[in-house]
Amino acid sequence: MRETRRSVFLPLPLLFLTAVLGFVGCGGADRPPLGYVTGTVTMEGEPVDNLILFFKPDVGRAATAITDKKGYYRLEYTKGVAGTKLGDTTVLLEWPLGYTAPFAIPARYAGTTSQLKLEVVKGNNTFDIDLEPETEAEKKKAKSTIPLE
Repeated sequence: MRETRRSVFLPLPLLFLTAVLGFVGCGGADRPPLGYVTGTVTMEGEPVDNLILFFKPDVGRAATAITDKKGYYRLEYTKGVAGTKLGDTTVLLEWPLGYTAPFAIPARYAGTTSQLKLEVVKGNNTFDIDLEPETEAEKKKAKSTIPLE
């Protein structure tokens, strides 16, 4: 009777692949704890459609969302991963490039000087944001800071 020997080399690649996947993980090891954020954005009570929100923590990656026709948004930390980093965050708003905006975003919500600050906690967070139009004083101040050529 002939003795059958099993090859040790066939399972070796499988063992190697298992070890590599175990070492590298599935990409979530470097992800901080996240809070899940949803809400609506309105301007004087009316839903704001197609507005981009950035939730920028003091340290780390910003999470983003875009509002739908009802002003609803759901933040994503990365594509397909809901949430944002826990803690204090600054909310920045902007319109998509090439989009005909229905109104100018008031300076207090735009860019790196946004004054809209929120605290994201573990679990579900709902932040409904009712934007207020710029006051006449804010409009004058914005015009006076535009450099002339």
